[in-house]
Amino acid sequence: MAQPTLLTLPVELITTISHNLTAVDLQSLRQSCKAAAEKTSVCFQERFFRTRYVMLEQQSLQNLIDISEHSTLREAVRSVALCIDHLIDPRDYRGRAQLRARGVNDEDDRVRLDDGETVSLGDDTPGSINMGCYQEAWAEYMAFMTKKLHFKHLAQAVYNLPHCRKVSLEDAIRPWGAFRLGRRIGTLPSRFVTDALPNSVLHAMVCIRTLFVAVVKSRLPIEELHIDFGTGMAGCTAVFPRILSLPRELAQAARTQLRTVTTLHIAINPYPRDNKFNPMYYNGLPVTDPLRNETADWTEDFLRFIGLFPALSTLSLYFFRRDEGYQFPRLSRELFVPHLQSISLELVDCTRSDLMALMERHKETLRTVRLESVSLLGGSADRWSSVVQSFRHDFSVRKLILGSCFVDRPWPTTDLPEKMYARTPQELDMLVAELLELEKSDGSTEQSSQGGDSTETSPAGESV
Repeated sequence: MAQPTLLTLPVELITTISHNLTAVDLQSLRQSCKAAAEKTSVCFQERFFRTRYVMLEQQSLQNLIDISEHSTLREAVRSVALCIDHLIDPRDYRGRAQLRARGVNDEDDRVRLDDGETVSLGDDTPGSINMGCYQEAWAEYMAFMTKKLHFKHLAQAVYNLPHCRKVSLEDAIRPWGAFRLGRRIGTLPSRFVTDALPNSVLHAMVCIRTLFVAVVKSRLPIEELHIDFGTGMAGCTAVFPRILSLPRELAQAARTQLRTVTTLHIAINPYPRDNKFNPMYYNGLPVTDPLRNETADWTEDFLRFIGLFPALSTLSLYFFRRDEGYQFPRLSRELFVPHLQSISLELVDCTRSDLMALMERHKETLRTVRLESVSLLGGSADRWSSVVQSFRHDFSVRKLILGSCFVDRPWPTTDLPEKMYARTPQELDMLVAELLELEKSDGSTEQSSQGGDSTETSPAGESV
């Protein structure tokens, strides 16, 4: 009696119900009868095929190829996420306990038990996993990569996904291939990118290049690119500019094909000492590869990468683990994105003048500004109200978001609320008034403690 009652409901309601079912329950419902499968097809495709997560492993990429050749499912895919999951060279293998002792840890790693997954993180010490199967899987991986089949497979799959408009490199979700591999070897693949695991940084570089090759060869009008890994894990690195360097021919092809990319989100490591590629990896690189250039310049490397996207209009920069004046002063003077309409900056310490210099360079096109955990160095308590006043009177900003921003001074410190929004000139005026009220008491305290005189200082300690 329950079945016909459920199936007489509107498709929209069935879709809502289906979204709240576990993967196993949804599968059971779909297998109950043909009508149930038809009425849950929208939810099924949205949930499992709108974004496809894959890793650089033969079966994982073959699965994506199979989807791309399916007459219905290929139409549902809007985004392809290449996940950083990978096997560690058996000679360098370390379990989570060993890595934790070296400061490398992922507290947020969870197994999707609600989706019916049976692989647990469990004991992954070398003596507890199936090392024979592990070495066999490693040999298969190396053969696959040595033949450069990873380039061919991903490009072939993306080429056949007509509605795919977003590609990404990330570590937030474990792909199906990682769980399949985990069941075979007894432990989940690593998703750490750290010097503690020698082949992990090399793997990240290969992932980046594989993604760009796929975009170039597919000739799809990709609109969004996201690169975000390493930010939720201790002892790991986010991407750094040097590793984004592409071989000359690939870079030239990318500049042509990436003319459709309008949105770039990138979580990036701002530390100069990390912007290097270990010479131990040079053996597999051509002598002309830019990664062999030992003279690393963070800003030049980054600007060269940004130059690959001539139509870029939305830029999101997440500095991990916070740019404490390392890169932003120079970046604010040299970064120019001709069509920039929306910018997001997160985890930055900078002077007001550096921040506004970057904004001024884009004032003709800039319409949306989002600043998260941005600290204005030095200066008086009214730094943020003056910033918003500039946006109100000197720019054509239609949306301003401030989140957990503050003024970093000896004492006292003005902390802004967690979220502050303004979408119209009137709301900008209200935001200025709110900020002035917040800064009022702090400013009077500052005047009594500093004689009412203050200057803005740069990270190098120079007055601005």
